[in-house]
Amino acid sequence: VKLMHVEVETTQMWPGQKVESEVLSLASSLGFVAVARGDHPIQRDVILVNRDWYADDRTRIHAVLRLASWQGPALSRIMAWSNIGR
Repeated sequence: VKLMHVEVETTQMWPGQKVESEVLSLASSLGFVAVARGDHPIQRDVILVNRDWYADDRTRIHAVLRLASWQGPALSRIMAWSNIGR
């Protein structure tokens, strides 16, 4: 896995739920780094990428993220066009 999109909450909404800080800690222990996140105060999306891939291709990953922030839901089309992750 090179890229993950997860939806997390910053506060517990139901008993036993893992919150953002716990999810990010687990992701880090599994070799992932957060490269983008939404700004909603309670529930947000987080984009995580494989740490090794990020180290090898940081410039291109950030370029695609910048494009995606301008184009919103076009992220998957941009990634397919640029061959990222292949």
